[in-house]
Amino acid sequence: MNNKIEVLKKENQKLKKQIKQLKNLATIDFLTKIYNRRAFTDALKKACKEIRWVAKHQTRRQHIESFVLLLADIDDFKKINDQLGYLQGDKILKQVAKFLKQSVRDFDIVARWGGEEFAIILKEITLQQAKKRQKQSWKMSEKNYQ
Repeated sequence: MNNKIEVLKKENQKLKKQIKQLKNLATIDFLTKIYNRRAFTDALKKACKEIRWVAKHQTRRQHIESFVLLLADIDDFKKINDQLGYLQGDKILKQVAKFLKQSVRDFDIVARWGGEEFAIILKEITLQQAKKRQKQSWKMSEKNYQ
């Protein structure tokens, strides 16, 4: 009997690991290792739902009150791929994704929207604060990537 229980426990652990791997395949961009468009869309829907809940119930209770949505792309990315090749283009996409991820807080969402486009949800921040953060990040990127 104990042997059967141990076998079932091991099988359960194996299945949990496979579920986690499948979830990653469904939500993480394979190249940049940040969220993909599907995961971002789900996070955006959740954020909008929380905003509506807060507005309806006039209370926060572990829900976000505001967020800012940022969209970004890499200018002239086609030229980069055409002139330097797709491997170099992929390297740049990875660097941009890493930079964006490092530029936000742990609870913000960064995703590859598609191609050279990225989408970001900054939670619990005003538009003015987001603009200030974006300017700081832009200055930092100019120093590091020129």
